[in-house]
Amino acid sequence: MSVFHDAPSYWQATAPAPVMSTDLPATAQIVVVGGGFFGAATAYFLARAGAAPLVIEQVAPAYGATGRNGGFTSSERRKGMPMRLRGWGATRRVP
Repeated sequence: MSVFHDAPSYWQATAPAPVMSTDLPATAQIVVVGGGFFGAATAYFLARAGAAPLVIEQVAPAYGATGRNGGFTSSERRKGMPMRLRGWGATRRVP
């Protein structure tokens, strides 16, 4: 399996190749499953607290959604909710 999707993100295209090992230790103090944003952050803060976390990842760090931020920005954010509802054709308030 490729470490990149069909169209790699900017981060994936410019980051150094990940160094991954298939040799797992026989034991681990803490195992973090997933090397995305939350897995990496969890491992980072555990390490800062003195733990020795082992991060396991199926493909590569930030392979999933973490490495493919869609940058969902829109001018719609400047509009208030009443204007959005009118724009969407809503005729009544949704509870």
